[in-house]
Amino acid sequence: VIASHWPVPEKPIDATTELIGRLFGAPPGEAVAQGLRAAQTAMMDKPLTSHPYYWAAFAIIGDGAQPLKKAQ
Repeated sequence: VIASHWPVPEKPIDATTELIGRLFGAPPGEAVAQGLRAAQTAMMDKPLTSHPYYWAAFAIIGDGAQPLKKAQ
């Protein structure tokens, strides 16, 4: 489960959609925790989403070492 500690705004950008899109764009078989970290790091590198407000709300509940499973 990926949970958010606070609501992330949809405007001026939809940071949640961007972060989750990057997470599910991770290479097949990558661990969920690695995918989330890569997505968060990519958002940190963008001036518009670099503030932790946009990416730090998200946390993994459960085993983050499990491979990311894509929808069939």
